[in-house]
Amino acid sequence: MARGTKGSVSLGSKLVPAVQDWDLLNAYILENSALHLLERRVATNAYREMQKAGIELPGVVPFAKSNLNLRSV
Repeated sequence: MARGTKGSVSLGSKLVPAVQDWDLLNAYILENSALHLLERRVATNAYREMQKAGIELPGVVPFAKSNLNLRSV
């Protein structure tokens, strides 16, 4: 952790999954009905490509996601 007069910054870590073999994982998920292992979101880049091609996905609407970037002064 670092602190200054204008704020503080800390570095942390957490355990996250990294799939090495999607075929094995997909087989496990299907065989065990383990859909809870997957996150429910549409791939952003694939969606943008389809949108540019004029293809609309049923049940999907675009929204503007805000970003906040912090920089030192």
